Amino acid sequence: MECAMQCILLQSACAGIMYNNELFSCKVVKCYLNDRSVNSTKMEVGWEIWFQNTVCPVGWVPFDGHCYFLNETKRNWNDAKEQCEHNEAHLVEIETLEENTWIMETFLSPWNDVDCPNWWDCCDFWIGATDMNEEGVFTWNRRINVTFTNWNELQPDNLLNAHCAFFCRNGRWYDVLCEDPNTFICEKE
Repeated sequence: MECAMQCILLQSACAGIMYNNELFSCKVVKCYLNDRSVNSTKMEVGWEIWFQNTVCPVGWVPFDGHCYFLNETKRNWNDAKEQCEHNEAHLVEIETLEENTWIMETFLSPWNDVDCPNWWDCCDFWIGATDMNEEGVFTWNRRINVTFTNWNELQPDNLLNAHCAFFCRNGRWYDVLCEDPNTFICEKE
């Protein structure tokens, strides 16, 4: 099966495969499925799922060759960055809309008006983007230029000298004060 060979050759980009012996068909799975993303009653008959168990350390979630860990301890941006580095990782660097959407669907509760009457009520964690070195020029915490962005309307706005980005349940980014305590996601290759 072609996708099984892809999974063997590109282990870091493959969390597993879905296969169907009757149809002689398979599909590469890029990340572990969570309870919110899988409706087992809609799984077609004949399909089975196989996952690699060596892709990421225990507690980390794989996606597209990277491993992610949601740290629910609230820290300011610099302390969150240091905590990730302590784990041989970095604050998450979101490089595509696909990755942005996956993070939102995997780690965050859905946005709704009851839980989120104000945008700041549903902005949950730090990402690695900052413009501390040059106002208005965002780089990832490893000094790599940010090329993909998903800023909310009128963001970044540098309100009160905000230099760090955080991620909201709707998948949008805001720049806020780096000293504010927030949860964060670490990423490693």
